[in-house]
Amino acid sequence: GLNIMAQRFTTAGTAVWSAPVRINHTPVGTYIYSLQLTELTDNQAMVAFVDGRSATDRVYVQRIQANGSPAWADDKQVQNAIFATETSVRIGHDGSGIAIVAWQQDDGVDVDIAFTRVDMTGTATWDPAKIAHLDTTDTQSSLNMVVSPGDGIYFSWREYGGAVSKLEMQKWYFNGTCPFVSDFTLVGNADNLSHASLHLLSTGNLLYMFSATVDYMNVMGTAVISPEFDLLTTPQILTDPTSFWYTGLISVGTSSSGGALVIWDAFGDYVSEDRMMKVGNLGQKLWPGHRTVERQGGPPLRYY
Repeated sequence: GLNIMAQRFTTAGTAVWSAPVRINHTPVGTYIYSLQLTELTDNQAMVAFVDGRSATDRVYVQRIQANGSPAWADDKQVQNAIFATETSVRIGHDGSGIAIVAWQQDDGVDVDIAFTRVDMTGTATWDPAKIAHLDTTDTQSSLNMVVSPGDGIYFSWREYGGAVSKLEMQKWYFNGTCPFVSDFTLVGNADNLSHASLHLLSTGNLLYMFSATVDYMNVMGTAVISPEFDLLTTPQILTDPTSFWYTGLISVGTSSSGGALVIWDAFGDYVSEDRMMKVGNLGQKLWPGHRTVERQGGPPLRYY
């Protein structure tokens, strides 16, 4: 089995607690998947994870108190409805002490994006959970979620069905209503769409990262979208498709002063590199070329 261990640090990097604390109550011999954490109010946090203590993999949450101890004697299950599997959990905070938890759930027919609100007592607002997408019964994957306090919840996902691949988005308010009547399609009918990633810029707009195949080369692209789902820029190619044939997104960090730093893995001709690029508030390149963080020969450093 696996334990979830937590430690709190000051901004100077000093540990607050004398030792890491075990947070979860997962039974021995049961494995944990898809762990994520969000900050709450009053120096507390909430962790969301998937484990198989039930007959199927389910999503659980636990609140971490300021002293490092778990708030509840047992982990809280986010919904009682039973699906074949619940995976790929995401968690965020609405700014008022309420956590937003989202995940992919398989009902045996297709895979949906589900979400609910969880308060400080571990009680879910919606059980069964709400379904984030409106338009389709096809399979959804590559879930990403951004919670913007005072605004709402943004979801992005990859949809696949009938040999058609699309990157789509939707927005929900914290009261469980959706301001749109259909899902927003960023890119549709493209080959090998994957690695979708959604991030909130300091401007309040959304930076959308994705990868696709262009001329048999895997490239990474950016787009910037307003909270009203206006496409502020056409999708732009961030990476060079002629030098390295594989790219895999590693991390994106947004800046309070604007823009973001994007790090990815590139592989081609048996050479692997970790690369980075700074992008602006419209997703444009701010450096004339990428900068290499690490390089080595052989297979890719990371797989995604």
